[in-house]
Amino acid sequence: MKRKAKPGSAAATTRPFCNTLYFRRTGSVDQRERRYCVRMENSPDYPAVTVWYDSQCPLCMREIALMRRMDTRGAIEFVDVFEGHCPLDRKTLLERFHAQEIGQPVVSGAAAFAAMWRAIPRLAPLGRLARHRPVLWLLERLYRVFLVLRPAMQRVARRWLGETSAAN
Repeated sequence: MKRKAKPGSAAATTRPFCNTLYFRRTGSVDQRERRYCVRMENSPDYPAVTVWYDSQCPLCMREIALMRRMDTRGAIEFVDVFEGHCPLDRKTLLERFHAQEIGQPVVSGAAAFAAMWRAIPRLAPLGRLARHRPVLWLLERLYRVFLVLRPAMQRVARRWLGETSAAN
Protein backbone atom coordinates (compact mmCIF):
# COMPACT_ATOMS: atom_id res chain seq x y z
CA MET A 1 0.00 0.00 0.00
CA LYS A 2 1.34 3.43 -0.97
CA ARG A 3 1.61 6.15 1.63
CA LYS A 4 0.31 9.57 0.63
CA ALA A 5 2.68 12.51 0.81
CA LYS A 6 1.83 15.38 3.12
CA PRO A 7 0.20 18.34 1.34
CA GLY A 8 2.76 21.01 0.45
CA SER A 9 5.73 18.65 0.66
CA ALA A 10 8.10 18.22 -2.28
CA ALA A 11 6.82 14.69 -2.88
CA ALA A 12 3.25 15.95 -3.21
CA THR A 13 4.09 18.68 -5.74
CA THR A 14 6.52 16.89 -8.07
CA ARG A 15 5.32 14.72 -10.91
CA PRO A 16 6.89 11.47 -12.11
CA PHE A 17 9.31 11.26 -15.01
CA CYS A 18 7.13 11.66 -18.09
CA ASN A 19 8.34 9.18 -20.66
CA THR A 20 5.98 6.64 -22.18
CA LEU A 21 8.83 4.25 -22.94
CA TYR A 22 9.67 4.22 -19.21
CA PHE A 23 6.04 3.37 -18.37
CA ARG A 24 5.89 0.52 -20.84
CA ARG A 25 9.10 -1.06 -19.56
CA THR A 26 8.51 -0.75 -15.83
CA GLY A 27 4.76 -0.35 -15.42
CA SER A 28 5.53 1.01 -11.96
CA VAL A 29 3.57 4.26 -12.20
CA ASP A 30 -0.11 4.25 -11.25
CA GLN A 31 -2.77 5.13 -13.85
CA ARG A 32 -3.54 8.61 -12.48
CA GLU A 33 0.10 9.70 -12.75
CA ARG A 34 0.43 8.10 -16.17
CA ARG A 35 -2.59 10.04 -17.50
CA TYR A 36 -1.04 13.27 -16.20
CA CYS A 37 2.22 12.54 -18.01
CA VAL A 38 0.50 11.68 -21.28
CA ARG A 39 -1.48 14.93 -21.00
CA MET A 40 1.76 16.85 -20.38
CA GLU A 41 3.43 15.21 -23.38
CA ASN A 42 0.48 16.24 -25.56
CA SER A 43 0.60 19.86 -24.41
CA PRO A 44 1.99 22.58 -26.72
CA ASP A 45 5.21 22.59 -24.67
CA TYR A 46 5.82 18.95 -25.61
CA PRO A 47 4.79 18.16 -29.20
CA ALA A 48 3.39 14.62 -29.28
CA VAL A 49 4.78 13.94 -32.77
CA THR A 50 7.66 15.26 -34.85
CA VAL A 51 7.14 15.09 -38.62
CA TRP A 52 9.86 15.57 -41.23
CA TYR A 53 8.68 16.85 -44.62
CA ASP A 54 10.06 17.87 -48.03
CA SER A 55 9.51 21.61 -48.50
CA GLN A 56 10.40 21.34 -52.21
CA CYS A 57 7.52 18.95 -52.98
CA PRO A 58 4.24 20.73 -53.85
CA LEU A 59 2.13 17.73 -52.78
CA CYS A 60 3.96 17.53 -49.45
CA MET A 61 3.55 21.24 -48.81
CA ARG A 62 -0.21 21.07 -49.44
CA GLU A 63 -0.53 18.05 -47.13
CA ILE A 64 1.53 19.73 -44.38
CA ALA A 65 -0.52 22.94 -44.73
CA LEU A 66 -3.71 20.93 -44.25
CA MET A 67 -2.27 19.10 -41.21
CA ARG A 68 -1.12 22.39 -39.66
CA ARG A 69 -4.66 23.78 -39.97
CA MET A 70 -6.12 20.63 -38.41
CA ASP A 71 -3.53 20.55 -35.59
CA THR A 72 -5.38 23.00 -33.37
CA ARG A 73 -3.58 21.83 -30.19
CA GLY A 74 -0.08 22.31 -31.58
CA ALA A 75 0.70 18.66 -30.90
CA ILE A 76 2.83 18.22 -34.03
CA GLU A 77 6.25 19.70 -34.68
CA PHE A 78 6.80 20.03 -38.43
CA VAL A 79 10.48 20.00 -39.44
CA ASP A 80 11.66 20.86 -42.95
CA VAL A 81 14.22 18.25 -44.05
CA PHE A 82 16.31 20.99 -45.68
CA GLU A 83 16.40 23.32 -42.64
CA GLY A 84 15.85 21.47 -39.37
CA HIS A 85 17.63 18.81 -37.33
CA CYS A 86 17.06 15.33 -38.75
CA PRO A 87 17.69 12.00 -37.01
CA LEU A 88 18.39 10.22 -40.31
CA ASP A 89 20.28 11.27 -43.41
CA ARG A 90 18.42 13.60 -45.77
CA LYS A 91 18.22 11.08 -48.64
CA THR A 92 16.42 8.55 -46.44
CA LEU A 93 13.99 11.17 -45.16
CA LEU A 94 13.17 12.32 -48.70
CA GLU A 95 12.36 8.80 -49.93
CA ARG A 96 9.45 8.22 -47.52
CA PHE A 97 7.36 10.14 -45.00
CA HIS A 98 8.88 9.95 -41.47
CA ALA A 99 7.51 10.77 -38.01
CA GLN A 100 8.36 10.10 -34.38
CA GLU A 101 6.05 10.01 -31.37
CA ILE A 102 7.49 10.93 -27.97
CA GLY A 103 9.51 8.05 -26.55
CA GLN A 104 9.10 5.95 -29.70
CA PRO A 105 11.43 5.15 -32.59
CA VAL A 106 11.25 7.00 -35.91
CA VAL A 107 8.70 5.34 -38.22
CA SER A 108 8.06 5.79 -41.93
CA GLY A 109 5.32 5.31 -44.49
CA ALA A 110 1.82 4.47 -43.32
CA ALA A 111 2.98 4.11 -39.70
CA ALA A 112 4.25 7.71 -39.82
CA PHE A 113 0.94 8.97 -41.17
CA ALA A 114 -0.88 7.03 -38.44
CA ALA A 115 1.35 8.61 -35.77
CA MET A 116 0.56 12.07 -37.13
CA TRP A 117 -3.17 11.31 -37.35
CA ARG A 118 -3.27 10.19 -33.70
CA ALA A 119 -2.09 13.67 -32.67
CA ILE A 120 -4.97 15.39 -34.52
CA PRO A 121 -8.34 15.05 -32.75
CA ARG A 122 -10.41 14.70 -35.95
CA LEU A 123 -8.10 12.03 -37.38
CA ALA A 124 -7.26 10.25 -34.11
CA PRO A 125 -9.80 7.43 -34.64
CA LEU A 126 -8.19 6.60 -37.99
CA GLY A 127 -4.73 6.72 -36.37
CA ARG A 128 -5.85 4.39 -33.57
CA LEU A 129 -7.41 2.03 -36.12
CA ALA A 130 -4.05 1.90 -37.92
CA ARG A 131 -2.50 0.34 -34.79
CA HIS A 132 -4.08 -2.95 -35.89
CA ARG A 133 -1.69 -4.90 -38.10
CA PRO A 134 -4.11 -5.73 -40.94
CA VAL A 135 -5.16 -2.08 -41.25
CA LEU A 136 -1.57 -0.84 -41.17
CA TRP A 137 -0.60 -3.50 -43.73
CA LEU A 138 -3.32 -2.25 -46.10
CA LEU A 139 -2.38 1.41 -45.56
CA GLU A 140 1.29 0.59 -46.21
CA ARG A 141 0.38 -1.12 -49.51
CA LEU A 142 -1.65 1.94 -50.54
CA TYR A 143 1.26 4.20 -49.56
CA ARG A 144 3.63 2.16 -51.74
CA VAL A 145 1.28 2.59 -54.71
CA PHE A 146 1.27 6.33 -54.00
CA LEU A 147 5.10 6.36 -54.01
CA VAL A 148 5.08 4.91 -57.53
CA LEU A 149 2.57 7.54 -58.71
CA ARG A 150 4.13 10.42 -56.76
CA PRO A 151 6.64 11.68 -59.40
CA ALA A 152 3.87 12.04 -62.01
CA MET A 153 1.58 13.68 -59.46
CA GLN A 154 4.35 16.14 -58.55
CA ARG A 155 4.84 17.10 -62.20
CA VAL A 156 1.10 17.74 -62.59
CA ALA A 157 0.99 19.71 -59.33
CA ARG A 158 3.99 21.85 -60.34
CA ARG A 159 2.42 22.55 -63.73
CA TRP A 160 -0.98 23.35 -62.17
CA LEU A 161 0.52 25.53 -59.42
CA GLY A 162 2.72 27.30 -61.95
CA GLU A 163 -0.27 28.08 -64.17
CA THR A 164 -2.44 29.28 -61.27
CA SER A 165 0.29 31.50 -59.85
CA ALA A 166 0.92 32.97 -63.33
CA ALA A 167 -2.81 33.66 -63.75
CA ASN A 168 -2.97 35.62 -60.46
